[in-house]
Amino acid sequence: MNLERKIRKLEEKISKMHIDPSLAAELTEWFKSLPGYLVFAQPESNNGVVMPEHLSQAFGCIIDRIFVERKLQPSLCNFLKILDRLSETFNGYAIF
Repeated sequence: MNLERKIRKLEEKISKMHIDPSLAAELTEWFKSLPGYLVFAQPESNNGVVMPEHLSQAFGCIIDRIFVERKLQPSLCNFLKILDRLSETFNGYAIF
């Protein structure tokens, strides 16, 4: 049973980091179509625009993957360390 639990946790971790390249491209295009979109702001600050759920999940996977690649634990302090990589990932189309 312990082995099955470890396998499930590993599968969950891998699925959190994997993102379909076409979905990543769609997310980049979505940011491109909304210049000045503030990623972590409320819809009121983004003229009522809300990121679609599937793109929001993809964005979360990208953040998770960057944390793992940089061998950082997810935290606010470490999030500041990956902002440059997020900006590069989205070619500066999104504002963090």
